Amino acid sequence: MSDFDLGDILQSTPPPAPRIEAPSDAQLNEHGQMVWRDAEGTVWVQNPDGSLLKHNILTGGWDSYEQ
Repeated sequence: MSDFDLGDILQSTPPPAPRIEAPSDAQLNEHGQMVWRDAEGTVWVQNPDGSLLKHNILTGGWDSYEQ
């Protein structure tokens, strides 16, 4: 068994993705979804059940986003 340095492993592990949440200025649309644009220009939708969709600019569709 080889030796390993836990510090090296922890430093090489990417940080967790930030949790996406509707900001206070998100708008409620006619479907009951919260809609907003983040700082990078990505458009997000949060459904009433809490699930998230991310607008795909290449396809024009909405992709599910798992947290």
